[in-house]
Amino acid sequence: GPSRAVLFRGKHAVRVGHAPEPCGIQWSHFAVRRGLKIVRVAVTLLGALLLVLVVGAVMFAPAVMYLMSFTDIHQPTVTQYWLAHAEKGVVAASAAIGNRLLVQLLRRAATLSGFLQKVNEDSVFAVCAYCSCVVNSVAPLVIATVVAAADRVTVTGPLAVNWLFQVLWACMVTTELSGVLVPAWRYWSAYFWVRQSRYVSVREAEPQMTPPEFPLATRYVDLLHALTLVCAMIAIDSTSMYTIVAQGVLLLYCTYVFFFDKYALLRLNRHTYYTSPKLDSTVQYLCVFPLSVLFVCPLRRLLLESAPWANAAIFAGNAVCFIVIARICQKCCEPRREVSDILYVEVASLMPYNYFNTNPVHVLRTLHFPSIVVPPLYPFVPGKEYLQGGQFADYDDSVRLRETLMLLAKAPLKGLEDAGNPQDLT
Repeated sequence: GPSRAVLFRGKHAVRVGHAPEPCGIQWSHFAVRRGLKIVRVAVTLLGALLLVLVVGAVMFAPAVMYLMSFTDIHQPTVTQYWLAHAEKGVVAASAAIGNRLLVQLLRRAATLSGFLQKVNEDSVFAVCAYCSCVVNSVAPLVIATVVAAADRVTVTGPLAVNWLFQVLWACMVTTELSGVLVPAWRYWSAYFWVRQSRYVSVREAEPQMTPPEFPLATRYVDLLHALTLVCAMIAIDSTSMYTIVAQGVLLLYCTYVFFFDKYALLRLNRHTYYTSPKLDSTVQYLCVFPLSVLFVCPLRRLLLESAPWANAAIFAGNAVCFIVIARICQKCCEPRREVSDILYVEVASLMPYNYFNTNPVHVLRTLHFPSIVVPPLYPFVPGKEYLQGGQFADYDDSVRLRETLMLLAKAPLKGLEDAGNPQDLT
């Protein structure tokens, strides 16, 4: 064990880790009790999964069963044909809208859970939202398969691929429409509210008009969800026309997302800071699931296709292998922070944020008298990062600041109209 030289009070081991960047700390959540955030997220996730299973069993699974019965009709009428496709489109659109509602619900739950660091909140949200969206998209097929097995009927590969393709394009369209319409609605609502109000102040209107941060965790979930559906289609039937078209659609969608998100990050959203790689590491672990599903397709042919345990064994083996590879790559590529002799006050004078001007509690409890060189204190406000930096008179000007305070303390503040600027006394 560790020696007593590195023990706190001779009992507890002292471990030193990297301190989080101040811009990623959510000071307003320090009032939330520890342990309560995990309970809130867990309850919300379980409720979302239960809702997904109930809705999938009551609304979406019967649609899959109807498609199974429609497949047995060799010469359907025009009415039957259009009714089948209309029901399939409505159910796919409903599943896509349900995914967006689940994402918003889980985002709200993660925000209210009180995580002290932004990156931890986004990582937990990404895991919960990804699991909920995948279950919501696949649950109707699984429930229909279980119900059909009781009557010695099975869901065929082409039917499953067809269903996943419909859900894929519906989720893509719904995601992009909501990503454009929801921010536009919020902006124009705030705009007309400000224009129609006669007594609203700038302090009240500015938070309403400030654009939101870039939803990096949400975009991760959307792309991982689309990748998982395409990998599942390849594993089910790699020769299907729906699978080939889905791969092309995913390629075009990723290209569009790259350019649109780049424009949104630079022009539409406010400055978004991510100084911790924890969210990226979480997404790398989540990539294990679609890759494990994808590798079921080539490795399944090496085993007996009639074995019922083959797919599950291949998936579990791939998952363990990819998790180990991801962990090794993260450890090998982990950046090493070198110890520097630069004083903190010198670093803080160059950074747009530090531990003091991002902590509203500290700012409210601190009294700083501005001098000629040191600007007045600006408390931290999201979207006003350009005002941060150089607000604290703890370097280079402390002597003149003390002299100014001493002169003001000794001389009464009378007759200043004739004396001119009080700061000229220095």
